[in-house]
Amino acid sequence: MRKSRKSCLRTPEPTLNIEKKIIEEPKHIELSKKQGTNSGHLSIKAKELEITKPPRKRRRAPTKSDAFICGDCGKGSPCKSAHLRHMKTHTGERPYMCDDCGKRFIQISEYKNHQRSHTGEKPYTCSECGKCFSRCTYLTMHMRTHTGEKPYMCLECGRSFIQHPHLVNHQRIHSGEKPYICLDCGKRFSRSSTLVIHNRTHTGERPYTCEECDKSFLRSSDFQRHRKIHQAKSPHTCRECGKNFSRNSLLIKHELAHTEKKPHMCVECGKRFMCNTTFLRHQNTHRINSLYVCWKKIQSGIPSL
Repeated sequence: MRKSRKSCLRTPEPTLNIEKKIIEEPKHIELSKKQGTNSGHLSIKAKELEITKPPRKRRRAPTKSDAFICGDCGKGSPCKSAHLRHMKTHTGERPYMCDDCGKRFIQISEYKNHQRSHTGEKPYTCSECGKCFSRCTYLTMHMRTHTGEKPYMCLECGRSFIQHPHLVNHQRIHSGEKPYICLDCGKRFSRSSTLVIHNRTHTGERPYTCEECDKSFLRSSDFQRHRKIHQAKSPHTCRECGKNFSRNSLLIKHELAHTEKKPHMCVECGKRFMCNTTFLRHQNTHRINSLYVCWKKIQSGIPSL
């Protein structure tokens, strides 16, 4: 029986595609044209030549974080609410505003955490020493001082740290990186906090003021060291928190915070304040709100009355 022509045909052997790469030690490799073949084909002659293909990069498996992709920066979000919250970082929308200082926030959780800085609320308590904190993350970091846990380790020297930002700052000692630059004199710093303190030498700002002698300081550490001088000779002590004062007038002013005596009342919303400067700052928030509402009406096409 005659075999079919198709069964006699051999499948051509796959040709070796050589990419345009720099091959190490080229003296062991000879490239020559095959005789009887097309001039465009090349063969490799080598006694011992091992060609290893580079490992394929595995594509990252799609996760829940890729459900909603931001069109501006490409960041993925696991759900629609998280995606809308992220979009506010591009639009600049901050719907939650503090009535005390006028600061705005994107998330309501950030707003509530900020409000505790005014109210003094600290709902998270350490079970070991009884110290209280305004945020759960602060308590988590504090608990590591009791357990001795330091999860962030430097690969250069083996030193460990409680917080990740502390590790990042430490690693700059090895790398010599100083990403923070002073715009006034060009001096560079490895930490943003050091740059902030340095900038005060140009602006003359001294944010830490002693209530006892009105002396001001650039750094918080210098201020705390100075306070210990007065604490050694302060006869007036607050019964609520144990804070010491050299003059009775300063003690009375401090005790207003505990008695919640707030003589300054806002006519717009009825909120009361202990300090006049805080009261005036709060009144500006009502003006900002009215301007924000007018701006929204202009955008939506609603005529403002």
